[in-house]
Amino acid sequence: MRQPIKCHSLINIIVALTIIIFMNGCNELLPAEKNKQQQDPQSVNTQVDSCTDITAVTNRNECPETQTNSETKTQTTTQTISVSQTETETETETVTQTMTVSQTETNTNTQTNTENTQCENNNCPDDIKPNTDIAEGQELYNSMCVACHDEKGDGGRANLLPSIKDLSFVSITNLTMPEAPLFKPTDCDRTCAEKIKAYLKRINKLDIEIYIPFDSRDEFNSITQYAVINAGGSDDFYFEDDFFLGGTAYKIDDFDPKGHLKELILTERRGDFKYAIPVPDSEYQVQILFANGYEQDPIQNIFHVDIEGSRTLSNFEISKANVKNNYAYVTDQFDVTVSDGELNIDFIPSLGYAKVSGIIVYKKMPLCLDLSDCVPEIDTLPIQGDAAACTNGVDASFGGLIRINNEQYQNTLRDVFNTHPHKESGFSIDEFIGNFKVNTKHPMSNIQIENNWEAAEIIAQDAIKNLSNWMDCPNKDDACADKIIDEIGLKLYRRPLTQDEKLRLKELYLTVKSEQNNFDEGAQYLLVTMLVSPNFLYQLEMDLTQPINNHVVKLNQYEIASRLASFIWRSIPDDVLFEAAKTNQLSSKLQIKTQAERMLADPKAQSTISSFHTQWLGIPKMEDIVEDGWFDEEDYEPLNAGIEDVSRTILDLVFSGGAFQDLFSVEFGYLNEAGKALYDVNAQPIETFEDGFNKYDLAGFKRKGILTRGGFLSSSFDSTRRGKFVRQRLLCDVIPAAPAGISTETLDTEGKSPREYFLELITNPDCAGCHSLMNPIGFGFDHYDEVGKWIDQIESYDGTLRDIDVTGEFFAVGELNQTFEGAEQMQSILASGEQTQACYSYQWFVFANGRKPNTHDDCSIAQSLQFSQAAGGSIFDVIISITQTDAFSHRRTQSN
Repeated sequence: MRQPIKCHSLINIIVALTIIIFMNGCNELLPAEKNKQQQDPQSVNTQVDSCTDITAVTNRNECPETQTNSETKTQTTTQTISVSQTETETETETVTQTMTVSQTETNTNTQTNTENTQCENNNCPDDIKPNTDIAEGQELYNSMCVACHDEKGDGGRANLLPSIKDLSFVSITNLTMPEAPLFKPTDCDRTCAEKIKAYLKRINKLDIEIYIPFDSRDEFNSITQYAVINAGGSDDFYFEDDFFLGGTAYKIDDFDPKGHLKELILTERRGDFKYAIPVPDSEYQVQILFANGYEQDPIQNIFHVDIEGSRTLSNFEISKANVKNNYAYVTDQFDVTVSDGELNIDFIPSLGYAKVSGIIVYKKMPLCLDLSDCVPEIDTLPIQGDAAACTNGVDASFGGLIRINNEQYQNTLRDVFNTHPHKESGFSIDEFIGNFKVNTKHPMSNIQIENNWEAAEIIAQDAIKNLSNWMDCPNKDDACADKIIDEIGLKLYRRPLTQDEKLRLKELYLTVKSEQNNFDEGAQYLLVTMLVSPNFLYQLEMDLTQPINNHVVKLNQYEIASRLASFIWRSIPDDVLFEAAKTNQLSSKLQIKTQAERMLADPKAQSTISSFHTQWLGIPKMEDIVEDGWFDEEDYEPLNAGIEDVSRTILDLVFSGGAFQDLFSVEFGYLNEAGKALYDVNAQPIETFEDGFNKYDLAGFKRKGILTRGGFLSSSFDSTRRGKFVRQRLLCDVIPAAPAGISTETLDTEGKSPREYFLELITNPDCAGCHSLMNPIGFGFDHYDEVGKWIDQIESYDGTLRDIDVTGEFFAVGELNQTFEGAEQMQSILASGEQTQACYSYQWFVFANGRKPNTHDDCSIAQSLQFSQAAGGSIFDVIISITQTDAFSHRRTQSN
């Protein structure tokens, strides 16, 4: 085959031209991006990201601050990613932290060392003799607390000092300590706790001022780190880059960051851009992080930063900030009041481009007076929508630029070339929006461009060798090339090609064929060009002829056809759908519904339905399990059997008209011999199949509902993970991140069962805010081990067998608040909940649209719920309901 023009140059030219067109479709090319193209040599391919998504907040798999109330707003969601709040490395980093200690260096301070003198057993100099409260506190502590928390309160069963530092010790102690072994409920009231606190503060040298950066200290006495946005990046600790509009993610591989924030400043976002972070209406403080010494070029960048419309940084220039190279520069905390559900931060270039590496958001928290304050209510994603919003006219959120994922790529090859997927293509791992594989956050890297080119060459070469499998060409001639351009171009671009596009492709084919004197070479190069085109790799919606109404554009017929195929088949439209688009038969919701029903009856829909539920349930593929190495090799067969059971059971349930509630009560399954052994099934199958996965009635085998099956249980293999799954993916609750510095290493496991250990986490002040919301739900699954096998006893940490208690409780879930006994009762409660139903529909919305909804989608979310319930409530009805929303058939322009 002819050696290609170096792939980077050709693809980048195609990408750049296409994105310029697309940006015009978004109504404007950002001014700073125009400037950046001339200044930034790394930006050739980065315009793709300028029309990216502003989504509702996503959840993270971590835990919340424990002793604070998150002031839940049910229409919003939160992210809490923790970093240290008490850093004192001011010699290397300019950081203003949430809680500032007024004394850090004892040797250089001119005042007396009164506050730094360790005062134990009342052996103190006369001038710092403990007052009465401290003396009484010592006596109380030694009689009630020392056995569990060591001499200074920083060890044993739990470290008490963090709750003293964040001022919640008295409330937590008064509420939780009556359960301790040396306590009686009447032994210690709030006065008692205050005395113990005074004693612990003195002996641990905590009698120093704690800076609370809000004026109203009587009503509010602490703040919590609410969100940390890792601009331009993503990792396991900080919240990945999200909620932005415009700009480009950027990273320099040889940058060597320093300091405790070094992971946060590895990347940055550049250009003319803004962040719109969904948060509950409240008072916040915001810090902005920049990387100093990041640039490897002489470009001067000066810019402004506006927060909630107010200028907080004017003509800011990082290179002139008072901080060493390769360290983070962190601004002071800016007070902000949010009243519209979004924290808006604008980065506006004055010279060059604006840039940012991180955004830290702190939230003012109320005084912790009782347990309901100390254990925060959980924010819930906007899953109900708002029917009243429909009176405001058609609306939809900005969707960004979506690059097809690996599943869509492989399915397209199947449907275009009638061939098996090309696993050797070697694409990078897909990105995620919520639970689902969606590529919107970052532009293609050079490695991804090379991978796409190499895959395209392999696919094209194989396709031309097997031309008769997918194209009816009597002869390999120019007429056949024309047919490839017309028919395959329509399929790959998901729309008819323009006349100019056809002429350019034909000219390319003729040039290569002439040079090589070979039809195959010209046709292969023709296919390669289409397979690496952004028109194929991206789901472009940029029809400039459609009218704009209040920043909202109705999709044209081919764009709706493309959305339908991408959603229901994870592929391209078929001939029937293309014909419907051509004849304007996708103009009404009824016409769209008719096509959706037809498409769901096609076998191609099965893989999509399986893909949705696998991603929603968090079930990995077997090859990923093997590569991960978490399980022993002897577990592979039962693990695979459990995964197959879940997938096949759900498909049977869906295609037999089952409703969402039936997922929690289904009593049949598909088992091979390994599955029968896993579930202890000795019955005869009710239906047999050649591959050995036969259908069984599982009534009486303790496998009622999909959450008792091996595929789910092995993917969430303890009570914490299983409880967290129910909270986040079945109820759409958001569990924020753990406070900084929390460790379970000091917790004693000796002689405890797993339930007893997790109960200790629930009562531990450092951990209660998270584990009290997860483990009481997860306890219902404790009769199933990590592979999913039923067990009657569980091994304690000292190796002895203990009886299992599966009593659990839904807490802070409104209508669902109640206790239950075991997984079956728990699933019955879930099946009855409106919140569970709404969350399931919400998950389909994200899967279909490739983004999370925000306030512009309130009507569409409500439309979906109303349609599915009115239609009967089957899972098919839920899927079709998504296609009946304004959000599915419209897009918002970027300029808004």
